[in-house]
Parts: sequence; C-alpha cells; structure tokens
Amino acid sequence: MDKTRLGIASAMMNLARVGGNMIGTGMVLLLVAIFIGRVRIESSQFPALMSVISIALGVSLLLTISGSYFSYSRGNIHPEGRGQETTAKKDG
Repeated sequence: MDKTRLGIASAMMNLARVGGNMIGTGMVLLLVAIFIGRVRIESSQFPALMSVISIALGVSLLLTISGSYFSYSRGNIHPEGRGQETTAKKDG
C-alpha cells in the first residue's frame, strides 16, 4: 500500500472494527430483550440467558464462516508480486 494512504486504510479498519462491535452489541441486546425482557436477571432467568448466549454465538459463527468463505472465494485481487515488496525490503 502506498504510504500516503496508510491513514485512510487505518481509519477504514477501525471503522469496520467499531461497526462490528456495535452490531454485535445490538444483536445481544435485542436477543436479551426478546428472550428475557425487562426483568432483573436472577437465577430463574439463567436458562433464557444461556439461550441468548447460544444464539448470539451461533449467529456470530455463521457470520464468521460466511465472511471467510466470501473472502476466500474472491481470490487474490492484487497483481502477482504485489504485497511482497515490503517483505523483500525487510529481508534485504
């Protein structure tokens, strides 16, 4: 990557990270609202809480697997030899 665009790349990575955290938090809050509701979480709500955790982890797993598949299926989008320049400079 061109050094003049490193700031843009860093900002995009941070935006994706924060956006993913917000979506994940919203998903868990939605599941808690659906399965538990507006009650205090006590031992009687533990089965519903375990359901929320299981569903949230399952959805996260599906999103991770699908994202990995689509990332792998797009292939190498850079021309041959590109991206190896930085490792060659470090070695030499």
